[in-house]
Amino acid sequence: QGVNATEGELRAINEVLVPALNRGQSVYHAMLSAPDSFGVCGHTIYNYINGGVLSVKRHNLPMAVRYKKRRGAPVEHKVDRHCAEGRSWGPFQDFLAENPGVQVPETDTVEGGRRDKYVLLTVMFARQGFMFARLMPGKCAQHVADAFNWMWRALGDATFRMLFPAVLADNGTEFSNPARIEFDADGGRLTSVSCCNAYASYEKPHAERNHEFIRLVLPKGTAYTEPTPFDGLTQDGVSLMMSHVNSYVRRGLGNKTPYDLFAREYGEEIAALFGISRIAANDVTLKPSLLGIEVKVKESVSRKDCETPAKR
Repeated sequence: QGVNATEGELRAINEVLVPALNRGQSVYHAMLSAPDSFGVCGHTIYNYINGGVLSVKRHNLPMAVRYKKRRGAPVEHKVDRHCAEGRSWGPFQDFLAENPGVQVPETDTVEGGRRDKYVLLTVMFARQGFMFARLMPGKCAQHVADAFNWMWRALGDATFRMLFPAVLADNGTEFSNPARIEFDADGGRLTSVSCCNAYASYEKPHAERNHEFIRLVLPKGTAYTEPTPFDGLTQDGVSLMMSHVNSYVRRGLGNKTPYDLFAREYGEEIAALFGISRIAANDVTLKPSLLGIEVKVKESVSRKDCETPAKR
């Protein structure tokens, strides 16, 4: 249902738990040593760790490496289970009605293989078809907040507020702490976050559709090929990929490129702050080879191809 703790309570748990585990202590020992710092039971602490809510990783647990990882979907927790209150689709439509013509960027995440930790945070400016991507070391609310904080620092306060009058996200756990995106360290409002309805990706179709260009360079995988791993990516490589994606001519944009339309409205300097540059039309490459990636055939398929007809 979500994390039943405030950000301050989670920070207090982190401050006690991380040093204890670094000294080889167990969660149980740490909780007994500082009972006033934990307002939840041990089972909940383990759920927080497995869900990526705390900065502790499973390999920091003394006994975790001895047990075989259980099958099943990973446990995900929302930092604030009430985060959609006042930020739902209805209030967002009211905001658009009150601010006609305003552009609200759409944000989403793109995942690699099942074992990958790294994910891409994408930000889509639909009017220009322009998309920026930031490589994150995990899919959790803290990493999303860090990525937006990087954008705020890179762009500067005034430019960030101009580009992000509001942000449209989905109901995923990685966007479950919108307050960290909306306010700076002093409590000043930077932007407003709104959420789509559950299972309603059509409410932010531009970002979803533009991910198809990313998948040309970073294929999901098929019945015959392995998915492209994200753990070997770098931010420079991601920026290069997005430079090619944004330099691809779109019929829906009047045979213009997203980069040209974005640079015309906001300037090449802002595109450069996102790490995006213009690629010559003849040099645009939307293949895994752009990043030196070789698509691997699944081992089971390779063995089958090697069998003789008689053996089959």
